[in-house]
Amino acid sequence: MKKLVSQRFIEAVNYILSENTEVKKGEIAKKLNLSNSSFSEILNKRMNPSIEAISLISINYNISLYWLINNNGDMLNSEGEKISGEYSIEATVRNQERQIDQLYRVLEILATKLDISKDSLYKLAGKL
Repeated sequence: MKKLVSQRFIEAVNYILSENTEVKKGEIAKKLNLSNSSFSEILNKRMNPSIEAISLISINYNISLYWLINNNGDMLNSEGEKISGEYSIEATVRNQERQIDQLYRVLEILATKLDISKDSLYKLAGKL
């Protein structure tokens, strides 16, 4: 599963770079709280993205968490035609609410796969 998530993460980065030629890898790394070298390791498949990086690519570039984790649905959230991040406040709030819902769905899937209670997983996620 990690390998598949990493592949989709790389696919999302490549999409971001192709859709907005002004965006550079270093800028993406910074927005994902990654050093340039760690970001390079991820893109070269020598390291897996962290949960934080996966979450931040979703928040900063409107990439669907549900797609990243499960390969279900579209890569972009419904208001994701623009990668530039120039959304209205209302659209940003709606997008973040959807991303939170997606994150809870992902946590529920993980709880099932790991055979632990959702409450235990939510507590663990809250400590990250």
